[in-house]
Amino acid sequence: MFDKADDPARMLDQYLKAINKDLGKVKAEAEAVRAEEQRLQREINECQEEIKKLERYSNKALEAGSEGEARNFLEKKAVWASKLSELQASYQLASAKSEHMKQMLDKLLADISELESIKREGFEN
Repeated sequence: MFDKADDPARMLDQYLKAINKDLGKVKAEAEAVRAEEQRLQREINECQEEIKKLERYSNKALEAGSEGEARNFLEKKAVWASKLSELQASYQLASAKSEHMKQMLDKLLADISELESIKREGFEN
C-alpha cells in the first residue's frame, strides 16, 4: 500500500500518527473497563461476605431459639444473593469487554511495531 503512494514516507507518518492517537483512546478505554471490572469484583467479594455474615446470624438466631429473627436474616440473605447474581452477570460482561480491549490494544501495538519497522527499513521490500 505504501509503496504505491506518491509519498510513502509521508503517508506512513500520517498513518502512524493516526494509529498512535487511536492507541491513546484504546488505552484509556481499556483502563476504564479494567477499573470497572475491579470495582465489580470488590462488590462481589463484599456481597459474598455479607451473605456469609447473614448466614452466621441466622444460625445463631436459630440456636438461640429465635425463629423469627432467623427468618429475617434469611430474607436479607436472599436479597443479597439476588444482588450477587446481578453483580456476577455484570462482572462477566465487564471481564469479556476487558479481554476484548486487551486484544485490541495488543493488535494496535503490533501494527505500530510493524509500521515502525517498515519506516526504519525505508520501504526496501
